[in-house]
Amino acid sequence: MTKELTKQDKDLIEDEVVRYERTHESIVKEKNLKYKQFSDDGQLARELTSQIVNARRDEDKQALQSDESVAHGLAKLRKEQSHGLSLLEEQPYFARVVYHEKGRNVEFKLGIAGFPEQRIIDWRKAPISRLYYDYEEGAHFETEIAGIEREGDITLRRAYAGKRNILSSIELKEVSFVQSHGKWHRNVKSKTTTFSLKDKEKIKKLLKEYKQEGALNVQEEQGYLQQILSLLTPEQFCLISTETDKPVIIHGSAGTGKTTVALHRLAWLLFEGNSEAKEENTLVVVYNNSLKAYVKHVLPELGIHNVSIVTFREWATSIVSQDLGRVFKLERLVNDVAILEYKASLATHERLLSYLKTHKTEKETPSILLDFFCQERGRVSGKVKQHLGSQVDKKWFDQADLALLLAMLDDRKGYYSSTKYPARLKYLVIDEAQDFSSLEIRVLLNALEDKKQLTLAGDMGQKIYASTALSSWEQLLCDACLPGVDVLNLKVAYRSTYQIYELAESIRNPHLQEEELEMTPKFGPEPVLTLTHTFSDAVQCAKNWLDDVLGKNRQTIGAVICESPLEARQLYDALIKLGTRGIRLGDEKQFSFTPGISITDVKQVKGLEFSSVLIFNPSHKNYSTHDQRARNMLYVAVTRAAFRLDLICYDRPSFLIPDYLRRQDLTRLDGREDGPLFSDTDQDLSRFQRDEDDIIE
Repeated sequence: MTKELTKQDKDLIEDEVVRYERTHESIVKEKNLKYKQFSDDGQLARELTSQIVNARRDEDKQALQSDESVAHGLAKLRKEQSHGLSLLEEQPYFARVVYHEKGRNVEFKLGIAGFPEQRIIDWRKAPISRLYYDYEEGAHFETEIAGIEREGDITLRRAYAGKRNILSSIELKEVSFVQSHGKWHRNVKSKTTTFSLKDKEKIKKLLKEYKQEGALNVQEEQGYLQQILSLLTPEQFCLISTETDKPVIIHGSAGTGKTTVALHRLAWLLFEGNSEAKEENTLVVVYNNSLKAYVKHVLPELGIHNVSIVTFREWATSIVSQDLGRVFKLERLVNDVAILEYKASLATHERLLSYLKTHKTEKETPSILLDFFCQERGRVSGKVKQHLGSQVDKKWFDQADLALLLAMLDDRKGYYSSTKYPARLKYLVIDEAQDFSSLEIRVLLNALEDKKQLTLAGDMGQKIYASTALSSWEQLLCDACLPGVDVLNLKVAYRSTYQIYELAESIRNPHLQEEELEMTPKFGPEPVLTLTHTFSDAVQCAKNWLDDVLGKNRQTIGAVICESPLEARQLYDALIKLGTRGIRLGDEKQFSFTPGISITDVKQVKGLEFSSVLIFNPSHKNYSTHDQRARNMLYVAVTRAAFRLDLICYDRPSFLIPDYLRRQDLTRLDGREDGPLFSDTDQDLSRFQRDEDDIIE
């Protein structure tokens, strides 16, 4: 709820802005100094190396070598310090804490690196950072820090967002201050921390409050997401920073922070002294290139620069190629469910291992697999038999063969040969794990020295690949040889507004056995479904939507989501012909996270989020009620939006879209040239006046 600034508010903001700017100025000054020292040390090391080469006496060489070693060590240290300061230059700190202990006040700030001169502590230094994550302002604490029992009171706890020396938001216990278009606003926080989507009375009350007061949305105004480190809950921070000797399996609906927890746990583990994991023997595995690009974008902001981030296909192909001594190529990509399930089946895997025991040969691994397929043709039928026959006759391979090939290599050699990616791992992270088959997870775990050094995150309600019929974590973990491992449920959703989550939950698989989803009070425009006559009409409406979104905020990061890559390409080409600006194609080969709108498909946006989303042609043909995978795909598309969501359809709309959703039917407005209304901030409260039985829950 937005309120006018008081004099006290203005004084507080001025104090925080000055502190932020001075801290940034100090960081820049220190960075420049360290860079100069790094250059001087490097020059000294080069001069000493030259003197060693020219020295004649052994004792001179030994003395110079000692000096050279010190110079190189100093240069390395300066470089590391300069790198940490470069991170802080982008955002000096994201939190500040003042605590009272033994009659004195102590202040520290949290950043993504440390800078003692300004009392900035690296967030990965637990338990001092736990004073921020575990305690509210006004709370009493008792904890152990550096082996000493400490006791005191948290007198100030604030979170910040900003870019370089520009502070954009200040988060206090009961209010927040947000800078938008050069002006500061005061938002009073709701006393409700979380609520259930089924609590209609509370939702009705909150909607009225937000409609009357008109709360400012920080994310939409700024066009980028607030520093996620300041938003971690005590439960999430606990998951991140404890129990290094056990695997962490994270489940949660869209927007509950699964990827956030997984990547921040990795950053914490890789920090010196927190675990034995090192960047060079750690692997992050994802299913597609767009999520890979996102993780590559995020990890440097967490101080991680040398961890390999790969798709399963890249990693597996490199290992098979290394074993062959030549590039191993996949000739085809297969989408047929029967073929994928056959090759991902643990029964097929067991028969393959039995075949290897009874057929000892020096042949190359791929050739043995084709011999096995030749034998298998006698026990399979239909498309699978036809597919295997073609592979045997023409000697080609598809992506579903990779897990089988790795299983064979592990059985024959007992290890994988390292490539440009590590193959003998100290730590492994698998994101969007629900789309991996049990066999793929098994062969990934074979690369781990200790199978407990694992973080795995996913959501069965977002399973959209057809490689396996798995429907539960228990089955997946048991099949992957991880029985009895606890699955940790993230129960609170943070990403999207209530209006978006309400739509999403009406689409989500109703047969999933999971705890009731809670969400934080966050409200925005009602999604609107616009109906048109033809593809051309829908393209024009999409252009109108793009012009509206980018016209309001050129810095927004958004997406237009189609059902398939082909439809995305057709839409992109049509929009370009209309002269649409600010768009780019987001496909398997390219995906950007700079300001602008990506025209893309559902599979490319798994695990990603955008401020504004338009779902293009959510038709019955594209998203059938009879296809669980299609239901999951529409759920994924809807939950990519953080603030604004609209839909445009030129075919018959999917029956998964609930009747309550506001519709703009242009097919009934012949001759009318008005553009679609799209979403706005007016909330329709009439749905909450109906009887309970009539409300879609």
